[in-house]
Amino acid sequence: MSMINTRLPNWKGPGRVIWNPNLSSGFSVHSAYEKLGETILPGEDGFPCKSVWRHVIPSKICVFMWLIYHGRILTIDNLKRKGFQLANRCMLCKEGEETINHLFIFCSFSSEVWRILRTFIPIARGAERDDDMKDRIRRWAHSKPNSPPQWCSFAFLHAFCWNIWYERNSRTFKDSETTIRVVAYRIGRVITHWLSAARVVDRRVAESWLYEMKTRLTPPRSGQHGNQDQQLLDDQSLIHRPSR
Repeated sequence: MSMINTRLPNWKGPGRVIWNPNLSSGFSVHSAYEKLGETILPGEDGFPCKSVWRHVIPSKICVFMWLIYHGRILTIDNLKRKGFQLANRCMLCKEGEETINHLFIFCSFSSEVWRILRTFIPIARGAERDDDMKDRIRRWAHSKPNSPPQWCSFAFLHAFCWNIWYERNSRTFKDSETTIRVVAYRIGRVITHWLSAARVVDRRVAESWLYEMKTRLTPPRSGQHGNQDQQLLDDQSLIHRPSR
């Protein structure tokens, strides 16, 4: 306040609002956005905005990836930090404690889903050699697939994380489990649904790739798990019900 008191205004006319970033034309939304971009939007943590915010991917899933990057999704370890008294165990592998890095990188269930998907979706070398999800997202943003289908590579990480989280929530809140191969196929269907709906890729190309994936993942028809997997692989609603 002492600093303010030492600078007495000498303007005799009526008061007016001045927008310093653009004195000539005054305030505009465009100039405010540019000013924010200079100071806030780029961030100091290297968040890869252009790679995470994709127009062909639903906004809520892009926000979910942003939350993962900043360590804000409600895994059990984060809930415990907020004061909740919970037993910390991963619902997917039933082995380690549930953290963001465990759930999406180290969990044996998630790792096997990732391994299966890698046989269908080429991933650039170095794009998955990380112990931290923030590093993986950042590295993924600068990687390129080794070979076609290039169109599904950039949507891969979004679909993978979203569906692993979906499976985790199904087990936690609905006591409902699906197998590794069904989760892998669900991710493939989500990718092709996004990209064909946005006309990034021809629908026939996407359906052909998805048919090959389904054929190779189809289990033997004998046994309870085989029949259940077949029913889920045929379920057309898998791509329409992702939720947090």
